[in-house]
Amino acid sequence: MADDPQIIGFDATDVRNGLRLAMRVGMPPLDAEQPVFFMPRVEQAQTEAVDANDVPFDPDYTPVRQPPDKKTGITCAIEYFDGQGTKLEGLGIVAATKVVLTLLDEEWAEVEGFEFVVISGLRFFYRRVETTKGLVSVGLYKVHCAAEDQG
Repeated sequence: MADDPQIIGFDATDVRNGLRLAMRVGMPPLDAEQPVFFMPRVEQAQTEAVDANDVPFDPDYTPVRQPPDKKTGITCAIEYFDGQGTKLEGLGIVAATKVVLTLLDEEWAEVEGFEFVVISGLRFFYRRVETTKGLVSVGLYKVHCAAEDQG
């Protein structure tokens, strides 16, 4: 047992495994509907003559765009909200315009800095993150995201 030095008998691994199990139970059942995190594209000019923002001076230069890096298989809890901030319990005709994703510290480290997440075909852009206190050495992150047209 990996005791946390703050509390005798507290096993952070067991707590993380229990939280992951609970999160997996609430995730969409189909792989195609589960969250896919997209990291920002990193594009650098392939020429020597660039300005301070890495934009080439040559007007004929055409950058080569690489597809964004995707992260799949990330376990998280998903809460859906409408435009007024009301939590949606059952999705139907009303479409979610915001989501709050709860991730453990280890999963957050994998996706930190993501640009947007696609869940069940809907794209939600990163807005902000908050950390949860009180779980000894287990970190939880609540990540707030909004649909493309929800600012």
